[in-house]
Amino acid sequence: MVLAASDEQKIQTLGRGAGSALRVHVFFQRQPLTSIAGAAKILNLSFPAVTTALNNLEKLGIVGEVTGKQRNRLFAYREYLKILSEDTEPLDR
Repeated sequence: MVLAASDEQKIQTLGRGAGSALRVHVFFQRQPLTSIAGAAKILNLSFPAVTTALNNLEKLGIVGEVTGKQRNRLFAYREYLKILSEDTEPLDR
């Protein structure tokens, strides 16, 4: 996928922080909306490692925080979600 490859190139510029950021980025391709705790548990990374990785991904414009809260924040891989929702229509209620 072009988006993921482009984002991976951006992540490579992080230097030492690239390893964890790449792991979190790959996770977002499977689960494009997640919490820090959720990613930490599944990836077997520490909470601080995931927090740093997400902060780096956010600075690069790859993910964004969507709750506006200080605790229990959720992050979204917005461009990826946009691609997934292309040509779909909302459900009628």
